Amino acid sequence: EVHGRLQRFAQARYSLYFIVQDSVMGARARALEERINERLRFTEGVTVPLLKHGIHHVVEARLPSGALRLLLDTGASITTLTPNAARRLNLSVDSDRSISLATAGGLVSAPIIEVSGFTVGAAKVERLQVGILPLVGNDGFDGLLGMNFLQQFKFRIDQQAGMLRIGPR
Repeated sequence: EVHGRLQRFAQARYSLYFIVQDSVMGARARALEERINERLRFTEGVTVPLLKHGIHHVVEARLPSGALRLLLDTGASITTLTPNAARRLNLSVDSDRSISLATAGGLVSAPIIEVSGFTVGAAKVERLQVGILPLVGNDGFDGLLGMNFLQQFKFRIDQQAGMLRIGPR
């Protein structure tokens, strides 16, 4: 399936070459071409550095409104952000929607929101459900990178090299 996608992207790029030259549609075509190029680069997978913090691994993530430092947590079913991170990134927290999460301190209820354009390296999820939950012993982290993001990709954690390898499923 990946080969078929690559072939379709290559065909689309060829067609875009001519559209890019157009004075009216050129700007939109260039933006689309960049999106295609980004996806082509991602088909090979990306390597994201894991920053070591004690026994934990930290990854840098992005939303359109800013950067995040998240603890990599394959035991977390959902990605979470701290209330401070949500405020800093101007995310609207709708407390009417919540989810029950099992934490080290027991079962807690947390507001849940949907964010757009969540990226780690070049791995991007357009729409991701995120819980808003304080981190105990925060140490300046913005939350947890959980399985609802990671399961959308093939991934491998290389602790010795300090790398997270993410590729298309």
